[in-house]
Amino acid sequence: MELREPTFEVAIGFKGVGKTYTFDQISDDYVKTLRRPILVFDVNNEFNEGNRLYGYKAIDFDVTEENEFKRSEQIRNIKVPGKYRIVPFKKNRQPMTAREMLIAASTIVTYYRGGMVLLEDLNKYTSSHFKQEFVGMFMGLRHLGVDLVVHFQSLRAITPKVWSDMQYLRWHKCSEKIIKYKQRITSLELFSIAEAIVDHKYRTNPRFFLWVDVLSNKILGVTAEDIREGCRIYLSQNPGELRQLLSHIDLDGKKKYGSQQDAVNDFIKTKTEDYLPVNPS
Repeated sequence: MELREPTFEVAIGFKGVGKTYTFDQISDDYVKTLRRPILVFDVNNEFNEGNRLYGYKAIDFDVTEENEFKRSEQIRNIKVPGKYRIVPFKKNRQPMTAREMLIAASTIVTYYRGGMVLLEDLNKYTSSHFKQEFVGMFMGLRHLGVDLVVHFQSLRAITPKVWSDMQYLRWHKCSEKIIKYKQRITSLELFSIAEAIVDHKYRTNPRFFLWVDVLSNKILGVTAEDIREGCRIYLSQNPGELRQLLSHIDLDGKKKYGSQQDAVNDFIKTKTEDYLPVNPS
């Protein structure tokens, strides 16, 4: 059997841009290819059996059970490849409170093993008081053989710890700009170009998304033309970058670029080589 490293993916995008639909496509491939189960903490009750698009099987989970080991029994019993979920309701069919959702999520990350977990809308049940402690809990899942996916509706919701540890960012259309969070990321240029691509493609395809491979500094799921357009937008939004390019001097003391277009073309060529994988998917 080929060994593989578990992954940590964060998906961002406001409601309605396709985060759930995209995850379901990913999960189908995951179950069929890797023969592992997937557990979703379905806080928005979107992955239900009645939804013909998804149909995740709800497990018997009682968030009000005080005995933690007994409460986690059905979570620990998930072994068969398939798509499972925990619904955001108690046994009396009343919605879970934020505190109960946190108990459910904590039980998942403590006892679930051998598959993938999706945690949706963490901010729905983690206040600032609990967030750091809980983030520390789920960040350790990869070291226990669990693939982790976390969905957020905004960039603001991603904590600095999550920014530093995630491997992939699945980027759908957001309402915020990445520059507001430049202190949290390692390459503002990379993320700004990716953001420009998402914003541009959204105009004609509201379901468009891409991945940023944070460890490799690559943009996945795009073409060379997408990178070119992202670079053009980036330079138009950051004129200081273009001025800096135009001021470059070669070893003979002459201007490196004969014209502004030469500078733009060289920037696009360099960034395409830097950020586009050799064999883009």
